[in-house]
Amino acid sequence: MENYCIGTLEHVDRESHAELPSIAEQLATRRRSSGVTPLFALLEYAHSLDIPDEIFEHPSIKEIERIGTDLVVFQNDIISYCKEEAEGVNHNLVAIFRINGMPAQQAFEAVNALLRKCYRDWYLALADLPQWGEKIDAQVQKYIQGVQDVVLANLNWRCVISFHISMCT
Repeated sequence: MENYCIGTLEHVDRESHAELPSIAEQLATRRRSSGVTPLFALLEYAHSLDIPDEIFEHPSIKEIERIGTDLVVFQNDIISYCKEEAEGVNHNLVAIFRINGMPAQQAFEAVNALLRKCYRDWYLALADLPQWGEKIDAQVQKYIQGVQDVVLANLNWRCVISFHISMCT
């Protein structure tokens, strides 16, 4: 929750000073402010998982969480760009690419390239996952499935909302 609050305050600070972040700065802020990582913490509670803290600190688990967060951010920004552009929102990654001089199609393709890289990185992170024993491994797999479910739930929700908005206009 601390990272979420820090990221949200970064957005507010940039908006209040009309600052335009770089792509890397914006992505770092969006990873914190997207509200995705607090959902990952709830997965442990919701599934009654008993995974030792050191496993959550393992580089493969951290990478899976980063990728899950990025997938949500990239999918959200692709789907919501037109709506957010109309509202003057400039923290969307497509908008940041556009502000940095890319035409719309190229900006969408740039975010799509980041999205595709995430899918590749996901499988690499899974391949690097060590084994901790049958009991822990089963719980880790539930946790990883939960991360996937968060990504899919966001995508489904975004698509439904976008569909309803387009039907209303």
